[in-house]
Amino acid sequence: MLELISDALCPFFKAWPNQRKRNELKLYRCKKDVHCWFQPQNLSLSCPYAITGACSDIEEVGKGE
Repeated sequence: MLELISDALCPFFKAWPNQRKRNELKLYRCKKDVHCWFQPQNLSLSCPYAITGACSDIEEVGKGE
């Protein structure tokens, strides 16, 4: 299940990588639509904002921080 989050909260969760790790979540951002969402680590990457087809312009937020 994908969990959409408010764009205003994205920087907060980016700053707390331990919270994401503890809950086994990854935080992604669609560069095209500039929205963020959580996704469990064990699911295939998919953008919930893509209206038609698959979005290929996705980045993991806070990776390596």
